[in-house]
Amino acid sequence: MKTCNTWTWPTLIYLVLAIFFSQPSYSASPSIRPISIESDHIYGSIEAPVSIIMYSDFFCPYCKKLRLTLKKLVNQSSGRINWVYRHFPLEGDDSTNLRQANAIECTSKMYGNEQFWTLTQTLFNLPQ
Repeated sequence: MKTCNTWTWPTLIYLVLAIFFSQPSYSASPSIRPISIESDHIYGSIEAPVSIIMYSDFFCPYCKKLRLTLKKLVNQSSGRINWVYRHFPLEGDDSTNLRQANAIECTSKMYGNEQFWTLTQTLFNLPQ
């Protein structure tokens, strides 16, 4: 029997999606705000029937790994899956996490969604 640490990210994502779609009468939780093309950062087709919402922090090593998996998953989905990025800065000794999230949001508002994804890649590639 496999242990959790030997499972691959695609396997875990597939498992989550399978559970999600097997629920007979699922309705969206009112605590998760709807996806908005005006306020969210969407990677992939806006019309994709499946959206994966990622709450993330640039200093989180697990988010860094998951980002690569999600990007690959969306790129290989032929427009069936998109990835929605939402900031979730983790607390630390200083406010670097929050400052980075605010800076990238400001840049995104000025230069658009493509620049957001370019900067996101740059920030995740910085040494920790």
